[in-house]
Amino acid sequence: MINISDEFKKVLVSDNVTPSDARKFKLSFYSKGYDSLFPAETLFPEDSLFPSEQNEVWVLIENDRIESESLTIIESLCDNSNLEFGSCSSALLEIVVADVIEDLTGKEFFLTEEVGEYQIPLGYYTVESYVRQSDRRKRKITAYNRMRLFNTDVSSWYNGLTFPISIREMRDSLCEYIGVRQIQTDLLFDSLKVEKTINPVEISGMEILKAICQINVSFGT
Repeated sequence: MINISDEFKKVLVSDNVTPSDARKFKLSFYSKGYDSLFPAETLFPEDSLFPSEQNEVWVLIENDRIESESLTIIESLCDNSNLEFGSCSSALLEIVVADVIEDLTGKEFFLTEEVGEYQIPLGYYTVESYVRQSDRRKRKITAYNRMRLFNTDVSSWYNGLTFPISIREMRDSLCEYIGVRQIQTDLLFDSLKVEKTINPVEISGMEILKAICQINVSFGT
């Protein structure tokens, strides 16, 4: 369980108008690949939650280049009107930035929120569109989190598996193949062994992930 200090709780519910509790956002685009986000038992600041400092920041966008109140993040367990176990919904982020000359299309960034002395990791997102606004200095970023990466053909990976295989082994192997580092956890039917029942010419990683989540009566997040 995450330990949230009383001091940090007070900062979060503050009116956000004084310098000590003003909220600042950072979009960090790195020149090379960087580490995944690791949860910790203690809340921020926590060094293990952030990308390695050995990686060079290519583009850093802070509050002075972010349009006020333009940030929107939409997350859901299920996009359908009816709750469906196994759903794997991508988080959507939209934000308007100014005076950024680099082309950010297709680039991944790490989003953090700074509140006082605390830094809150808000996740990794990949820019899907980068649209110039009527004010030519500004562009709107539309980005999705790493769940979107599973929307790719994984037939070669699936056909290369050795069956029977446990659900846990399949889940770990799929995430490694896609390149998404997962939080280690034990799911209800991880030990269940499955046989190969299809020989797909093409199959989406998202289909496999949804099936794994359905078996475990869970959601992909």
